[in-house]
Amino acid sequence: MKFLVTGANGDIGAAVGRVLRERYPDDQIDGVDAGGRLPGLGIFDRMFPIPLASSGDYLRTLIELSEGCDLVIPTSEPEILAIANSEPDFQLGDRALILDSSIVNTFCDKLSAYEWFVQNQVATPKTALLGDASPEDLPLLLKPRRGCGSRGIQVVENALHLEQQINENRGGDDFLAQEYLTEADEEYTCALFKFGGELRHIAMRRQLQGGFTAQAEVVSSELIDHFLVMIGSRIDFEGCLNVQFRMKKGVPVVFEINPRISSTVMMRHKIGFEDLVWWIESRMRQSVPEFRQPDAGTKIFRLSDEVAFDPNGEPVESVLSQ
Repeated sequence: MKFLVTGANGDIGAAVGRVLRERYPDDQIDGVDAGGRLPGLGIFDRMFPIPLASSGDYLRTLIELSEGCDLVIPTSEPEILAIANSEPDFQLGDRALILDSSIVNTFCDKLSAYEWFVQNQVATPKTALLGDASPEDLPLLLKPRRGCGSRGIQVVENALHLEQQINENRGGDDFLAQEYLTEADEEYTCALFKFGGELRHIAMRRQLQGGFTAQAEVVSSELIDHFLVMIGSRIDFEGCLNVQFRMKKGVPVVFEINPRISSTVMMRHKIGFEDLVWWIESRMRQSVPEFRQPDAGTKIFRLSDEVAFDPNGEPVESVLSQ
């Protein structure tokens, strides 16, 4: 097969590339990124520059670069949104490994996601546009209405700080003020995969470092299992979702659902929850391998890695291996 991964210089793109490299070692695995060829060239066979997803040339360029590809795997939310809402002349069809556009649009907008949680009776922190936030609701977590990761997120604990943020953001239509869930040691990242009516899920308690999951531990409880199955049953999808929640007085409270592969995809892959591979196999072969649920208490750590390039942009091998 021939794969093309977007956002290939980012943490999710790199993790996707490493999963593909491990599982499909003989296949062509290319990447594209608005930042250029590096550092993705340390993972992908070839790297191509591409305009930002907000550019009018993005979809045209992506279609040109994906000619002959079996699957295009977009990893950044702006690109997923652009592909999901593309005009007929710029559609990738079944070659794009993304969820239905209605799901993408609902959960990429954190305000519409909050409205979905409320309508579907899923426990979630109180959320409003920043401009509608009240000092009575402090402390609050301020976050961009759209976007992923920890960029732009901050905790507001007093009325003066809240007023400053509202003024700086001209009312705050692009930012949300969310009830701050204080139990940071009870934060979970969960993957849901569904195909042919079968739902698979895994919950991992995580520790964050610099906005990334540095360490995760597989957990299993009837409460959490029931909660994830309930969410999976109320979303009509085939593929992968990422659910993030914190415990509040012993109850799971969802603060985000990401309609895409998450950055912990390789962490899960390492312990047998191979949701990216299952999504690919379900799309390409209409079947998925069997799996055994990882044991509760299994721990996964994210370690750093280094890659070097010469002045021409070519990977440099360690002098120890020469």
